[in-house]
Amino acid sequence: MRHMDADEDGLVSADEFASRVERWFGRADADGDDTVTLKELESAPMRMKHGKKGRRGHKGKGRHGGKMMLKHLQAADDNGDGQITRAELTAFHSARFAEADTNGDGVLDESERSAMREAHGRKGMSKMFERADQDGDGKLSAGELPPFLADRLADIDSDGDGQLTPEELRAA
Repeated sequence: MRHMDADEDGLVSADEFASRVERWFGRADADGDDTVTLKELESAPMRMKHGKKGRRGHKGKGRHGGKMMLKHLQAADDNGDGQITRAELTAFHSARFAEADTNGDGVLDESERSAMREAHGRKGMSKMFERADQDGDGKLSAGELPPFLADRLADIDSDGDGQLTPEELRAA
């Protein structure tokens, strides 16, 4: 969630959070009709950006991206019609932000962001880690990394050993 901290003050404000959601929606809504469908999420041009400018993560399809995006779409699809409107996404993320802002100060500090990662979307990280850790050494080497993490190895590998631990992944 550090990528949401636009002013790099160590905190994520409600405006920074909403801005990230708005950028995501703009990229996802390929036909500009103010709704995002599963087809749009699965389309090749739909690329989610993570980390440093110019780097790309998943394409919203494949083993990891499609499942994550589908889960996200289903959770935010308030009326259950299989597509998400800008209003549904805004309401969904506003509620997530309010839930994460446990002290009610209007910003997410590192402890709140960490708790949010654990509560939303990072629970599957340990399962992914176990599947990817082919040699069972408790670390992911470059050859074991899923494609969506391979180009971020240098950014995430805080101790510079060329491998990722579960702790380094959680901190990313």
